Amino acid sequence: MKLAPIVLAAYGSLGSSGNSGSTSATQAVYDHLERVVSDQLTNHPLFWVGTSDRVRALARSQGRECFPEPSVVLEQLARQGIERAVVQSLHVLPAAGYVRLRHLCLRADLVTAVGAPLLYGPADFQAVADCLAPLIEARPGQAILLVGHGTYHPAWTAFPALELYLRRRFGQRVFVGVVEKFPGGTEEMVTRIAAGEYQRVCLVPLLLSAGMHFNRDLVGAEATSWLSRLHRAGLDVELIEEGLGLLPGIAEIFCEHIRTALKELEPEK
Repeated sequence: MKLAPIVLAAYGSLGSSGNSGSTSATQAVYDHLERVVSDQLTNHPLFWVGTSDRVRALARSQGRECFPEPSVVLEQLARQGIERAVVQSLHVLPAAGYVRLRHLCLRADLVTAVGAPLLYGPADFQAVADCLAPLIEARPGQAILLVGHGTYHPAWTAFPALELYLRRRFGQRVFVGVVEKFPGGTEEMVTRIAAGEYQRVCLVPLLLSAGMHFNRDLVGAEATSWLSRLHRAGLDVELIEEGLGLLPGIAEIFCEHIRTALKELEPEK
């Protein structure tokens, strides 16, 4: 029996005509993830899909290539006689985008198992903490600020949960914030960091890639960016300019989720 295809489902990169770095940084993450998945799950055919209609529309308006919609690739596989496939979410949280992907897969003309996003179960929080440990432990005395996207979905609670988990392991100098939506509290968090008398802050994107949100909301020149707010508070900032996807060990977490999904596809004995 042929091995089930693995469909990697990425949000994509908004990029912009004036910010090609956003697209190239995201592509570097995708290339890395593909290499690791190919090495660890050999002989499984690999496909890419994009989960964001907004990204596709913008890419086409700029004449850029973009990943096809999940429904298109799943339909093509079904027409080829493929009966089962894994669709691996590359979301950080099981929020709205992940839920939409699951609903779409339920409507496909083949059996699918959707791999969990990066932070799904308790073991994932521990695994991500293990990946972050070298970065955090190499900076004793610094505040460590991880900034993710934020969401209105109930999965927003993962952000304070992650902060609590990391603080239990690394101490009170770890902070987790977002660029928009819930849980919010940007100014309050900057005030808390400044009150802690840290002379330096390490700003880490809690994003798969250092794309548009990194360039605009984390380190942009606007007064509302995290970097601008931290500087106004008198804090020296060290930037980690790579997304989580390039952090050693993160791709392996996704591979474990793929293995779990592959087991779901196995016929019942």
